[in-house]
Amino acid sequence: MTKKRLDFCFYYLETRNARESAQLAGFSLSYSNKQAHLLLRNEEVKEKITYFEEKFYRDEFKKLALKSIKKLDNIISSSEIESVQLNASKFVLAQAGISDKEDSATQTIQIKIKMPE
Repeated sequence: MTKKRLDFCFYYLETRNARESAQLAGFSLSYSNKQAHLLLRNEEVKEKITYFEEKFYRDEFKKLALKSIKKLDNIISSSEIESVQLNASKFVLAQAGISDKEDSATQTIQIKIKMPE
């Protein structure tokens, strides 16, 4: 892939405008106005844009997950209401693929962990 096409991919992710992205990537004004849309049909360009989008969203999801874990940890450790702590703990365990089974007679919780395959 040429540097111009790679730059086009980055600019397209930012602008979502083929004509503008082509100009920013260094393509001529004439090419950008008449042919930029063809870049989006190029298989190599489409694959690269898809790759960057998936990587971006995966990275953003990881950041969001870390923020959520910190907030839940704060709820679990600082709440004075036991039911709030318990519900936050159950939520964290459920999101991690760990289920719980509460026994109301003994007021205990069994935790079952599903190991990844």
